[in-house]
Amino acid sequence: MLPDPVFGTNPNTRCHLFDTIHINSMLLFLRTMVVLAAGFMLVGCETASLDSYVDPSYSAKDIRKVVVLPMTNAGITPGQAQELSRSFAQGMLRTNPTLEIMGAGEAIDKINAANLADEWASFLRNYNTSGIPNTNIVKRVGAVLGVDAIIQGSVLSVSQKDSNGFDYPMTRVNVRYGAISAKTGTMLWEISSEGTIQPYSYTAAPIIDAVRLAHAKILSSIPK
Repeated sequence: MLPDPVFGTNPNTRCHLFDTIHINSMLLFLRTMVVLAAGFMLVGCETASLDSYVDPSYSAKDIRKVVVLPMTNAGITPGQAQELSRSFAQGMLRTNPTLEIMGAGEAIDKINAANLADEWASFLRNYNTSGIPNTNIVKRVGAVLGVDAIIQGSVLSVSQKDSNGFDYPMTRVNVRYGAISAKTGTMLWEISSEGTIQPYSYTAAPIIDAVRLAHAKILSSIPK
């Protein structure tokens, strides 16, 4: 038998080489799968649902000036609430560059000067519980601010638990933003999102991370 230029005259050499190639391929495949699985486990799972309502009569061109008031902050700091409100205002400007947005600080000063701070706080508590805006309070605040709509965000609920050794830890929040007509007190649009983070660890993710996840989902769905 003529010698094979690669494997020589021993047929077992060919088998050994093929076995080695097969084993190395399998090892490479397994290493790849382990890396992908490890990456998934480190990232864990992040989801954000979306629910929205837009009044049939709503038209963005009728809204020329708005105010985005600081988010009511269940589970987050006042600084984080202000950061999210600024982010929302910037998102609205990207959607409608001609929109005029009153600064939250200026709006708060005007509400306090008109002695409406307690009424607005009462409005927020009732609205967050019932989902029905008190039109009289909204119209009074709107007249003081001189805007067409008031944008208000809220963290409605927070659920957070660490791992018990069998389940993933979980942080879940429900975030809502609503635009209320300052002239009629009616809801122009409302968007809510439930953000859930389940990291591969024993400790639940910070609440603000889940809030930012839901917040980003809402920002991508602002009515135009």
